[in-house]
Amino acid sequence: MTQKTTSEIFFEQFCTQHGVRWEQIATEAADGEKTPDYAIFPKETKVIAEVKEVQENADERQQRERLQEVGWSTFGSGKSEIVRETSSELLQSN
Repeated sequence: MTQKTTSEIFFEQFCTQHGVRWEQIATEAADGEKTPDYAIFPKETKVIAEVKEVQENADERQQRERLQEVGWSTFGSGKSEIVRETSSELLQSN
């Protein structure tokens, strides 16, 4: 098994803290195809979840730093690169 990402650790902690049972799924099927990361059971309903590790881009980092420095920043200047990249990945995988 590979080392867990920060996002996976936080996801597990969040589920545990909120009383949601979770099970890690083997992330590679026998045929080599990638599979979702977790099965979670909120209110005993099975939900399959894929947890992604998201890194901020330069613009987002600059906005965060400005917010920390002066208490305000201009967010929402357009579609985030993260959303654009993730959307493209989803479209390509289907």
